[in-house]
Amino acid sequence: MYRPVKVRGRPIHKKDMKFRVDRYGFVGSMHFVPLVTNEDDDASHESREGLLLGLGWIPHNFDDVSNRFRFENSHDYQEFTGIVTTNEELAGRNSQANIYDEQKFDVRHYYLPELAKASGLKNQDVVSLAAIERVNLDTPNDEKNPRHYDIDLTATEQFPYVKTRSGALQNRMMPWDYQHRIDYLTFTAIASTLLGLACKVPK
Repeated sequence: MYRPVKVRGRPIHKKDMKFRVDRYGFVGSMHFVPLVTNEDDDASHESREGLLLGLGWIPHNFDDVSNRFRFENSHDYQEFTGIVTTNEELAGRNSQANIYDEQKFDVRHYYLPELAKASGLKNQDVVSLAAIERVNLDTPNDEKNPRHYDIDLTATEQFPYVKTRSGALQNRMMPWDYQHRIDYLTFTAIASTLLGLACKVPK
């Protein structure tokens, strides 16, 4: 289950966080950015409060913001629809150390407390608890639906590609995955037993 929410804020694209996830046979990443929801009139760094926003999945060719051939709007406040999540599916995928200082920003290991520090937001205690991930809520609410991202065969949708309701319900291991594993282990145990009996050397 998940909780749908609407948030309004200003995404900071220069602090783009990329977590490698390959989809449909293509190399790509899930992209997250700090979303500023409250700041002073001067938009000073010290006043920024907000949260982490998952924009969606993006192909590797457009991983870097300079390769997207478009303007990423970090100036205007925008509205986003998504879900509250801790994104267990991204945790532990990459052991690469995160770097976030004045000289380099390269965050690829998903660990919420560290992402909160990298975000530079003032309310890091709140940011470290969960993130908001964009989801198209006008899609079937069925965890068995195979369409996990809001992209069709024409690929005319604008990237990053957001999750569908079905995609939002997916975990690393679904109930049927556990059943498949149990069936496999049961079959292996029976086959090993029969093979052992068949190969038993009579005295």
